[in-house]
Amino acid sequence: MTSVDVVRLGPDHALALATLLAEHVQERRGGSPPRPDRYWAQQLLCEPRIELFGARLDGELIGVAVVHELTDCLTGRETGLLETLFVRPQRRGLGAGRELLAAVSAEGRRRAWSRLRWIVDEEGARSTLPERVAPTAPARIHVVPITRQ
Repeated sequence: MTSVDVVRLGPDHALALATLLAEHVQERRGGSPPRPDRYWAQQLLCEPRIELFGARLDGELIGVAVVHELTDCLTGRETGLLETLFVRPQRRGLGAGRELLAAVSAEGRRRAWSRLRWIVDEEGARSTLPERVAPTAPARIHVVPITRQ
């Protein structure tokens, strides 16, 4: 069996990233599948405080982790925010999620982050990985909708 490897995503991964993001949106929201948005993927790949890690299997991009670097307002230390970790449904169970999380954690150690916060949308939870690798923090996230007028 071929193993999963993790790479930092760069501009040459824009189309594959756009496809993965569209699949992720489709899984979370349902309905008609959105078209891959290569322009948005390119913009995301150019953001200086966002790191994108990709899981590959036999050269195919099968998963992505999107991490923001933030400054903790109480300590002044840098911290990581794992906004999303997605693996194609048909490729789950091969260790891609664990490998992505290991790569993000290694990056956090390299950058001396005080912690890595991981947002897991309960409604869209499809994996048991969060419960297996990270304890639940005594916090509640409230989402304040911002609407256009």
